Amino acid sequence: MKVALFWLFACVIAVAPISVGAQGGVAGEWDMTINSDQGPLPMGLTLALDGDALSGSLSSDMLGSSELTGTFADDMLEFTSDMDAQGQTFTLTFTGALDGDAMTGNVDFGGFGSAAFTAEKK
Repeated sequence: MKVALFWLFACVIAVAPISVGAQGGVAGEWDMTINSDQGPLPMGLTLALDGDALSGSLSSDMLGSSELTGTFADDMLEFTSDMDAQGQTFTLTFTGALDGDAMTGNVDFGGFGSAAFTAEKK
């Protein structure tokens, strides 16, 4: 019984740093591309992680910059950002998955359609 508990404890200790590392991997600077019907829209993405709370900013030459808030858990992320497009504010909602130094997912344009996005860590 003691041997079984030892191996269980050893496995938990061995896996714990991997999980923490994967969760911390979302924080940092990213090059994002939204693949819309009008063509690719390159964006800068900066993310910070505090527990499972995401914060940061989005920026693009076309839309300017805005703050974002969201969540990240089990390599899945969701965040929103309010963007101003020619005087009209709409909320972008991003949902996606982290895979190492890459992200993939979808963005909803506040009810005005949606598109896929990809991102690579800088």
